[in-house]
Amino acid sequence: MKLLLKAPNWIGDCVMATPAVAHLRAAFPTANLTVLSRRSCAGIWLNHPLIDDVIVADDREFKHRQISELRHLNFDAAILFPNSFRSAWVIWRAGIPRRFGYNRAGRMWLLTDLLPFRRREWQTATPEPVTKKSIRPKGDDPPPRHMVEYYLDLASFAARRLGATVAPPCVDPARSYPPLVLPVQPTADATVEQVLAREGVSPSAPLIGIHPGAAYGGAKRWPLDRLARAAELLARELRATVVITAGPAESELSAELARSIAVPVLELGPRFDLPCLTALLRRLKLFIGNDTGVTHMAAAVGTPTVVVFGPMDWNVTRPWSSRARVVRKSPPCAPCFLRECPLDHRCMTQVVPEDVVEAARSLLTEVKEAAHAVQ
Repeated sequence: MKLLLKAPNWIGDCVMATPAVAHLRAAFPTANLTVLSRRSCAGIWLNHPLIDDVIVADDREFKHRQISELRHLNFDAAILFPNSFRSAWVIWRAGIPRRFGYNRAGRMWLLTDLLPFRRREWQTATPEPVTKKSIRPKGDDPPPRHMVEYYLDLASFAARRLGATVAPPCVDPARSYPPLVLPVQPTADATVEQVLAREGVSPSAPLIGIHPGAAYGGAKRWPLDRLARAAELLARELRATVVITAGPAESELSAELARSIAVPVLELGPRFDLPCLTALLRRLKLFIGNDTGVTHMAAAVGTPTVVVFGPMDWNVTRPWSSRARVVRKSPPCAPCFLRECPLDHRCMTQVVPEDVVEAARSLLTEVKEAAHAVQ
C-alpha cells in the first residue's frame, strides 16, 4: 500500500502530528509512507525513521506538472492533516482514490472519507470574546482536547477505514502519551558540537536557549525586554550561556534581543537548518520560548521547556511533554487567536520575568528529582 500524508503547514503542527504518523506506521508496517510537505517544514520529515519518502512542494504554488507527477506515483490513499480547502483540492486533482480528512472548509465533495469536526471539542471557550474566532462558554463544555489527539484521531480513523486491526495508543494527556517522535540525526549532532566548540563552549557547559519569535503575528511574542531579563536571571543562577534560536526571517529580532542581554550570548539559530536546530535544542539545559514551532521541537527532544502563552489556546497547543510548563495570565478575552492585539496586549504584558524564572526553577527541580528517582 502507498499512503500519501499531507503534512501540516507549520513546524509545530508537524511535530504534534508525529504520534499520528507513528500509529500509521504501526498499523501498516510494510506500507510506503510518503509525506508531502512545504519546504519550511520539510526538515522535520527528511530522514525521519517513520517515513519512506518526502515530496517537498507548496500546495499554494502547485502547477499542472506537479499534479501530474503526484498522479503517476499511484498512491492508494491520502491523509490530509491540514484543514484547508486548497490541500484537498490538490489531492483531488491528483486522482488519489481514497482521501481522508476532517469535514471542514467546505471540502465535503473533495474527500471520500470525512471525520466529523466539533469545534467545541478542540477549542477553549472565551469568557469575553473580542473576535469571531472565539466561542462563548456553555455550562456543559467538555475540556478541550490537544492537537496531538486531533491528528491521532484522523490517523486512526483512516487506518480503520483502510482495514488496519492495530488499535491506536491509549492517550494520556497527563503523561503526554503517546510521545512526540523527533529523532536527532547523528550528522546534525556532530555539526552542532563543532559549531559550539568553535564558539569556545565546552561539551559540559550548560546552555539556556531562548526564542524571541513566533509566526502568525506579533501578538504571540512576549516582549523582548522581559525575555532578556528572564534569560539573564536564569543564566546567572545556573552559570549558563544564553543561546538565541531564530528562523531565517528573525535575524533582526535575534540581534535586538542579543543587544538587550547583559550576559554571554550566542546567536546560533539563524545558522542552522531544522535537523541541526533539533540537535541544538536537545543539547540545552533549558529552553524558553513563545507558542511557536521551535518550542514544540524543544519539548519533543525532552528538553525542559517553558512557554509563554498569550492569545492562542494553551489547552490545545501547549507543548506535549511532561518536561514543559506553560506560563500565562490569560484575561477574559483569551484565547482570541488574533495576529495583533486590538486592546493593550494584556495577556502578554501581565507576564513578568519572575513568573518565567519561577516556572523554570520548579521544572528543573522536578526533572532533577525524577532523574534521581530513576537512579
